[in-house]
Amino acid sequence: MCLPQDGATGPTGEIRPFPTLHLSGDGACPSPRIEGYEIIRELGHGGMGVVYQARDTRLERMVAVKTILGEFQSRERLELLRREARLAARLRHPNIVAVHALIDSVDPPCIIMEWVDGVPLDAIARRLSFHDMARLMLKVARAVAYAHEMGVIHRDLKPGNILVDRTGEPRLLDFGLARGVLRPEELSSGAALKGTPLYMAPEQFAAPSKVGPAADIYALGLVLYVLLTGSAPPNPRPAAGATEWANREIPPPRELNSEVPEPLQRICLKACELRPQDRYARAADMADDLQRYLDGREVRARPMRYTRLLSERVRAHVDALAQWEGDNLITRREADSLVDRYMKLLRAESLWVPGARRLRPGAVILQAGGWLVVLSAVLWVFFYWTKIGSAQRVLWIGLPTVIINAAAAILWRRFSQLVALIFTVVGTLLIPLFGLVLLHELGVLSTRADYRYELFGPDYFSNRQLAAVFWLTAAYAIWLLWRKRFALLAALLAAIWLVAIASTLLLFGLKEWLTDDLYATTAAAFSPVPVVAYLVARRLDRPAHDQLAVPFYAVAGVSFLIILGVLAYDAPDTWFGLTASVAPDPDTGPQINPLNIARELSFLVCGLACFLLALVHDRSGTRLRRLWGALYFRVVPPSCVIPLDYLGKEPLWSLGTVGREPLQVLEFGVPVACVLLLAAGTRLQLRWFAHYGLLT
Repeated sequence: MCLPQDGATGPTGEIRPFPTLHLSGDGACPSPRIEGYEIIRELGHGGMGVVYQARDTRLERMVAVKTILGEFQSRERLELLRREARLAARLRHPNIVAVHALIDSVDPPCIIMEWVDGVPLDAIARRLSFHDMARLMLKVARAVAYAHEMGVIHRDLKPGNILVDRTGEPRLLDFGLARGVLRPEELSSGAALKGTPLYMAPEQFAAPSKVGPAADIYALGLVLYVLLTGSAPPNPRPAAGATEWANREIPPPRELNSEVPEPLQRICLKACELRPQDRYARAADMADDLQRYLDGREVRARPMRYTRLLSERVRAHVDALAQWEGDNLITRREADSLVDRYMKLLRAESLWVPGARRLRPGAVILQAGGWLVVLSAVLWVFFYWTKIGSAQRVLWIGLPTVIINAAAAILWRRFSQLVALIFTVVGTLLIPLFGLVLLHELGVLSTRADYRYELFGPDYFSNRQLAAVFWLTAAYAIWLLWRKRFALLAALLAAIWLVAIASTLLLFGLKEWLTDDLYATTAAAFSPVPVVAYLVARRLDRPAHDQLAVPFYAVAGVSFLIILGVLAYDAPDTWFGLTASVAPDPDTGPQINPLNIARELSFLVCGLACFLLALVHDRSGTRLRRLWGALYFRVVPPSCVIPLDYLGKEPLWSLGTVGREPLQVLEFGVPVACVLLLAAGTRLQLRWFAHYGLLT
């Protein structure tokens, strides 16, 4: 066991390394002489004491010895040491360092404690997964809850007072400032300010004599905050008074680390509420929430910061949806749809950017101004390109690009999230234009000699410049999304990536294909888009940041349908050379139309493909995939029924005549399809199938 020095957190908020251990004899105070114990080395100094590693010669075991430094020895300090020993001796818990004995007959007096070979909790924080953080905090919270049940308040909880031993078990120590729950009048619980300010609850600054178990719960929240963010809690200005310390706001952990699971953020913010009555009522309640997170269940924490934005009814409805579905009050698809609407209110950026949700004049003006900047920059290039010189082109586009991106970087550091997000999007959209102007003026990747298939003329940007700039911008957008996990940045990346794909295809003849009406070839060239977008969406479809997957699911779904539709319509003509029939022959009757038949059969195949994809998505384990499966289902009925209706008018196979009109076998296809739609709608509980079948 070792005792960290007070102030283990520096003024910059960095967590300093644990004090270096050194052998006894080279420190500022001589090693104590205690009968039956052999002092091995000095471990570290506290505010008024020193801790040694020692060997119990009678029982042949390692122990820790805590003594009072010579200059602090007094009757009051001795009483404090005795009180610490008495309080700690009450506790017998596997995650609390045990006290073996108090020896006050020696000089200096000392406490004999259990030896723990471990390191402070914050020293290993960066090596822990969120699951391991929750597991460790669960055990610490249960240890604190046990201490409260035994009538002991720690009052100095911090990462340095929690050791993690070689087996990975956390051990709580240093009850030097502890006091009894039912004896607020005892020594050290007066008006004097005691503890480590960085981890002290607001009430410890405002009324030190009235501190209760809620102060330990607040400190537990800050310890969890350090683990989740890797940063020290907020530190007011150096000359801050008690009022500023008491009113400091703890930012949501996801502001510093966007990977933090939202349930753990809720637990942290709940424990760190400013008012004691708003925190967990007991440390055991915090432990229960940590256990729910580890079990994959919904946590009960409702921080006041959330409730300022959302009513508790919204959360109650979200929590109740699973029960409603289990009681067959709503279907699974209805539950998914309702959950999706609620989850839009709980997106990561909406939780701590209130202005992103509300249409306030300032936010609307800011967003409108951003789009006007982008639009005016694009239009300016085309209207004034030939009227100014090269240096002016670079300056007039480069200056706003640099200013806006620099402003975005500054705003992120100041936690102006909504404004920073808008500036980031605007600045990113300006980067391709600035890059194109710069490459054009430098003559890099300029227009090829044969510019007939260049998107622009020889005096403007070349296809190679377009491809290079947009791929570089896509790489920058990936970096932004990796740093700041926002759905808007994911949508921005998806849009830039699509333009980069299109600009790359320009190098292979995209303009030529479109000029020559080779639409099927164009669609085939874009076929990797839905595949890659879908794989990216699946990769991002995780509970911690599933909102990032939505734009890529949209790109995958929409592009897949467009490509299928274009291929079904144009491939029979472009690739296979099928043509429409000529006028009906008076001798043989109506002529077969091979082109129309091929197109309708292709659309029918597209509908069946969409049905299979929808069926697979509908059985997926994630909510977003099920929602996209429901959208695919809506495409199936018209894709199947309409082609059959057209094919029924083609003279393929006749079953005779009814009166003077031939009866075609495919005319039965439509009613059969309607019956199948009704059956599938009933079996799969798809109202869209049933409604379409009845209407058709």
